[in-house]
Amino acid sequence: MTALEFHRRAIECGQLLQSLGGNHAHLIRAAAVRMQHGNATTI
Repeated sequence: MTALEFHRRAIECGQLLQSLGGNHAHLIRAAAVRMQHGNATTI
């Protein structure tokens, strides 16, 4: 991986963290809860 690729991924990760901490946090939590319930019912 080149330094440029690493830098680009670091920026993407930073943007993802910002979105996780922002408006999308409740949507991601809801999706995680749904996945947990889905897995629990299939087992």
